[in-house]
Amino acid sequence: MRAVLLIIVLSLVSGVVLGVSISWYQTRNHGQSLGQESAAPKLAPVGEPQPRAVIDRIDHDFGAMERGTQGSHTFEVRNEGEADLILKKGGKTCSCTFSGLSDGRIAPGGSGQVTLSWTIKGVGETFRQQAMILTNDRLLRRIILTLEGKITRPVVITPEILSLGDVAVGQSKSAEVHLYSFRDAPLELTAEIVRAESAELFEVTQHPLLRGEKFTKTTAKSGRIIRVTVKSGLPLGQFRRTIRVDPGLAGVDPLTIAVFGRIVGDFTLSGKGWDDHRLALDLGIVPGNQPTEHRLNILVRGPHRDKVQLEVAEVYPPLLDVRVGKPLGARGGSARLIPLTITIPAGQTSADFRGKRNTRSGEVILTTNHPLTKRLSLRIEFVIEGSDRP
Repeated sequence: MRAVLLIIVLSLVSGVVLGVSISWYQTRNHGQSLGQESAAPKLAPVGEPQPRAVIDRIDHDFGAMERGTQGSHTFEVRNEGEADLILKKGGKTCSCTFSGLSDGRIAPGGSGQVTLSWTIKGVGETFRQQAMILTNDRLLRRIILTLEGKITRPVVITPEILSLGDVAVGQSKSAEVHLYSFRDAPLELTAEIVRAESAELFEVTQHPLLRGEKFTKTTAKSGRIIRVTVKSGLPLGQFRRTIRVDPGLAGVDPLTIAVFGRIVGDFTLSGKGWDDHRLALDLGIVPGNQPTEHRLNILVRGPHRDKVQLEVAEVYPPLLDVRVGKPLGARGGSARLIPLTITIPAGQTSADFRGKRNTRSGEVILTTNHPLTKRLSLRIEFVIEGSDRP
């Protein structure tokens, strides 16, 4: 008999310790995000009938929700004890309402509902909402209800930056992006180049993105493939364009795709201060009271290398003295080198030709007899520090 009583006492103690441990663990892991809890409901005296709170799940994965939308979920709490179960709201990160309860009470054998409501406002890719429910159950004083899921945008473009890489002069090249819609409404998509020169040298087409290997966003409702093609005709050097994409969905603003690449050909320039990506020469700060000379090397490859001729067509500012030298290297070799000398004569006043702060950069335009590259445009950046400087 004593052994039976000992087992009963140990069971009761273990249950209390377990309930307190669960409550402590939940509070320890979530209490900071839920704020300071209110006073819990008063417990029934030991020896009197006790309530017992039972909830099948304390968390719910809501899946994907669009940013800016509202959501809610209801949890059911049962009382499998012998006294009224009292529920009270504690800290929360969302709106919390009770239903099916009388003054927050659930009679023995009854059940009540706790509904969490919220609006998706996060800037990340996931959301997490919680509420603490305080009870008069000795074994479960605190219940932490948790909702979580993924935050989606109504329309997603991937990638948002499209690189066409190196494009051979005289050739065309295409690349594509995928647009996914998470709305049930059909897409009425339009895509076009945003106010840019040489827009006629870019072609933007689209067609439906069918489910299959390329439909990687499995929760999307529909999709489009947007193909961008750069045609022959752009000058050597880097190009950057912006494509405006309007999905034609209510409440969804147009998106943009940044497109960039580089036109490359038989001409390669090198020299101190030369930036091959921008086709720009940085001379830095030069003295105005003495001449400054700089040399660029123009390497010509390809089948037309021995016949190529260069002429200076335009120079800005006019003070620049630009001269094309004689080709170097044996005829019939793999490449020929044509030197280009740029000189700033002495006696110049202070001036800024870096293209910054409403100033224009220097520029040298060379014409060629190459069948595919008719001209080379070189940006020249420099500052003259003249004797007139205060």
